Amino acid sequence: MSAGRELGAARPPAWLAAVVEGAGALLWWHAETGEAGAHVWDEARAAGWLDAVWTVGETGALDPGPLEPFARDAALASWQEAWWPASRSAGIAPLDPRELAARRVVALAALDGCLDDDRATERALADLAGATAAHGPIGGDLGARVAEVADEFGVALPEPRPAARREDYALAAAGPRPGAPLASGSSPVDPGAVPQGVADPFGRIAWSVAAGQAGLELEVTVGRAPAFGDPDLAPAPALAALTAVVAGVEVPLAPAGEVWRGVRPAPPELLALPTDRREATLRAEGFAPIPGVDASVLARIAGAA
Repeated sequence: MSAGRELGAARPPAWLAAVVEGAGALLWWHAETGEAGAHVWDEARAAGWLDAVWTVGETGALDPGPLEPFARDAALASWQEAWWPASRSAGIAPLDPRELAARRVVALAALDGCLDDDRATERALADLAGATAAHGPIGGDLGARVAEVADEFGVALPEPRPAARREDYALAAAGPRPGAPLASGSSPVDPGAVPQGVADPFGRIAWSVAAGQAGLELEVTVGRAPAFGDPDLAPAPALAALTAVVAGVEVPLAPAGEVWRGVRPAPPELLALPTDRREATLRAEGFAPIPGVDASVLARIAGAA
């Protein structure tokens, strides 16, 4: 396989790249600037559709074709699903997962035959089915268009079911409150350390060490990302195993209302560490951290800056 050729702007870092995998080419849009580009690795496969997305102008700029809005919307909806920085502390509301899934359904249906995944539309319909089952059907023009696509692809969207509420989930037991803290601190959340929708990407990881009934206790709290719809709903991503690491000490966390919370015995040497060695970080089971994610850039994209 040849190295292929590049079109348009250079591909941005993964956390800023809204991408669509086409047959023979990868298309991308910069999530903040909107700059577009592509890597064509199979000219023969891409020849049948790429010109309907972009044609290369005399200056090398990409001139949009009739399929460009659909390809861009599919890419941006997927990016928003993965990276939208819903936050209580920054006042950024979560996006409606039904709308994101519906946008992808409509866009991918328009791109049918252009994509590397020939079942992309059916997969998007399955995602939409899960979202509508949890939150109810989507209406309006978008809902009508989705219904047409579902009928065309022979997929029946399910009836909505009652959403699970907070009382259906086990929360972290509060237990007896320890005494006054002997040491405390906080560190900012790294938005690239955990999946979207788990922790508030603009929050802080707060910790304290206090004397409890069984000795020193290390308590950690961090804000949860807000969930779409019912604020009492415990969203599926937030139920993944989440661990705080404070100066090398691991503290398993569990959802407790609007925060994650965890308590464990604290090693006495933690009190002796200098302040600059008491950093707190988060780790999500099965998630590979993405370095270099800038929370201020995410805030600008979300319109919060």
